[in-house]
Amino acid sequence: MTSISPTIGTTSGGTSVTITGTNFTDATAVNFGGTAASSFAIDSDTAIAVISPANSAGVVDVTIATVDGTSAASSADQFTYSAEPTVASISPNAGPTSGGTSVTITGTNFTGATAIQFGSTVASSFTVNSDTQITAVSPAGSVDTVDVTVTTAGGTSASSSAAVFDYQTATTTLLTTSSNAATFGQSVTFTATVAPVGGSALPTGAVTFMDGSSMLGIGQLRNVNGAAQATLTTSALAVGSPSVTASYAGSVNFSGSTSTAASQSIVPAPSSLSGVVFNDVNDDEVFNTGDVLLTGVILTLASSDSSFSPLQVKTGIDGTYRLLNLPAGTYSITKTQPQGLTNGAATVGVVDSSTNGTSPNDNSIANIQLSSGASGTGYNFSELGLAANAISIQTFLASTPTNKRVLDEQIAASYAQASIPTNVPVGIASAPL
Repeated sequence: MTSISPTIGTTSGGTSVTITGTNFTDATAVNFGGTAASSFAIDSDTAIAVISPANSAGVVDVTIATVDGTSAASSADQFTYSAEPTVASISPNAGPTSGGTSVTITGTNFTGATAIQFGSTVASSFTVNSDTQITAVSPAGSVDTVDVTVTTAGGTSASSSAAVFDYQTATTTLLTTSSNAATFGQSVTFTATVAPVGGSALPTGAVTFMDGSSMLGIGQLRNVNGAAQATLTTSALAVGSPSVTASYAGSVNFSGSTSTAASQSIVPAPSSLSGVVFNDVNDDEVFNTGDVLLTGVILTLASSDSSFSPLQVKTGIDGTYRLLNLPAGTYSITKTQPQGLTNGAATVGVVDSSTNGTSPNDNSIANIQLSSGASGTGYNFSELGLAANAISIQTFLASTPTNKRVLDEQIAASYAQASIPTNVPVGIASAPL
């Protein structure tokens, strides 16, 4: 025997093999290892056509028996039984109808693979990475579920539920936000619109909303005026520029897609401080009915942050002041002493139900810690020194609320600073946003 062709076949047998050599005329048997060929035909003294029998995977010697003896084994007569390939999994198992999806096929007996097919269409290209892995590029197809098969000399892999690929309509996902610039803690609604690339059918399924690598939540697509949309409302975004995206998971007929990040910024929620300045009639350091609210008293707000410009406000006609739009930080309030009056006390107020700050002297309150969105109240300053006869006149004349209010305003104004700057806001001052 000088050669056999082909030299490889399936373990199930049935491969047509041509053997060449000499002295074949009187052949009585052809054996593949220890197994007789299913059938054979002597074409000539130098050629035999034979059908390989079933056998286990491996290399065997093909021998010919004649009345004169059996051919000697040699490297020229070796035939390799190759096991049929099997496909265990495909990843990803779906892609667009346009093709081009890189698919990893895992299984067994892939060495020597000659073809990969998606349904009846051969793969655009493939690479045998190992005996157990192939990377293939899906060809174009129509919306359908097809079998993926691997063909080697050992045969073609059998169809199975693990070896299917879904051709899907490609999609795009667009993400919009209800407020591109929102305040910390403010609710923001994100809307993901998933559209098919071609065709009129609307995608269905779930959309996952992400902030970077953190999941914000999942929304289900629904038909909104002829568009497939999913929404998510959240108030959990951190201060800064969160990278919020929406990813459509896909479905049987539609491939997944991910949006670009929405243009979104979250600014700190402004904080505030407020209080009153009053004449403490009873000298008890507490604002009570009968105390006189003082108008026009200047207060200066400073911060430990050097970039914060000091903010001034003067008390309104009702003796109150409010400092708004304050960023989180540490603050102090200093009162400018009204003329004709003497210091009473500086009362440390409350932030989020807790006393917050210190009073180093009667004209100031320091170390006020404000977090984002905090509201501090009760930062009051008392004064002493309204004339007794003024109090008596007030008490005598204030028989109605209207008379009392008018008289309070007159008395308070008479004891305010003699010269009040006109550029200082009255009652309310806001830090620039």
